Amino acid sequence: MKTTRDSNRPPMLWTPWGEQKIAQPGEKFAALRRLALRLRKSRQFKLAQQKPTAN
Repeated sequence: MKTTRDSNRPPMLWTPWGEQKIAQPGEKFAALRRLALRLRKSRQFKLAQQKPTAN
């Protein structure tokens, strides 16, 4: 059951870090894009550290 207070609030997006953010127009998957970018960067960093250096 919705109250008038609930119906006046804009829809919220849950971010992967447990925060809520008001959804902007066209930002349906913005939190997922940010998470994917963060994971991609961490994977690239780990792979760069694992490569043996040629001496």
